[in-house]
Amino acid sequence: MVPTHADVAYGDNERHRVDLYLADSGDPTPLFLHIHGGGFRRGDKSGVGQRLVRELTESGISVASMNYRFSGTDPFPACFKDGVRAIQFLRHKAGEYNLDKDRFGAGGGSAGGGITFYAGHKPDRADLDNQDPVCRESSRLQCIAANDTQSSYDCNYIKTIISGPAFKNTALLELFRVTTDEFDADRAKEQFYSSSALNHVTAEAPPTCV
Repeated sequence: MVPTHADVAYGDNERHRVDLYLADSGDPTPLFLHIHGGGFRRGDKSGVGQRLVRELTESGISVASMNYRFSGTDPFPACFKDGVRAIQFLRHKAGEYNLDKDRFGAGGGSAGGGITFYAGHKPDRADLDNQDPVCRESSRLQCIAANDTQSSYDCNYIKTIISGPAFKNTALLELFRVTTDEFDADRAKEQFYSSSALNHVTAEAPPTCV
C-alpha cells in the first residue's frame, strides 16, 4: 500500500521520518505506530506488514511507520528517544491528520518492541514548559502490541536466564558502547536499567500484548 503521507519529518535527523496510512473516516481515528526491528542497527519503516496496514485501516485505525537513528552512529538512548518523539509529534499533528489523541497504540518486533516498551511503560515525557510544542505533548500509549521482542536489555540479567553467549550480543554491545569487562560499571548498569521494560512496568501501564 502507498502511504497517504510519506517521509514526514518528525525531527531534525535524516532518520526522523514517518509514513502515514490514514483510515478513511469523518471522525478522528485511533492510531497504531509501527516501530521496525533490526537490532537497533538496521531496518526501515517500509517493512511494515501490508496486511497489518490494510486490516487496521479498513477497521478505521490509521497506521504510522517510523524510522529511527541507528546505534552505529547514535548509541543509547537515541533510538529509544526517537520513539517517544514520534508519538509526541503525531499527537501534535493529530488535528492535521484526523487522529484521536486519546487512542494511540504502538508496537513492533524485536528492537521495535523494546523501543515501544520504553515509550509506553516509563513515565509520560510531556514537558509543559518546553518551547518546542511537540515536547509539550503526551508520550502515553493506550495499548501496546509487540512480537518477538525483549523485556530486558540488561546484559547481567540475561546472563542469569539464558545460557551461552546471548548476554554479550554484539547488537547490545554496540547499542550501549560497552565491553563485557564494563558490565558492572555504573554507566552500563544505568543504561541496562533504563532500557529494560521489566524495570518500569506499573499498575498504570497500558494494556500490553506480547
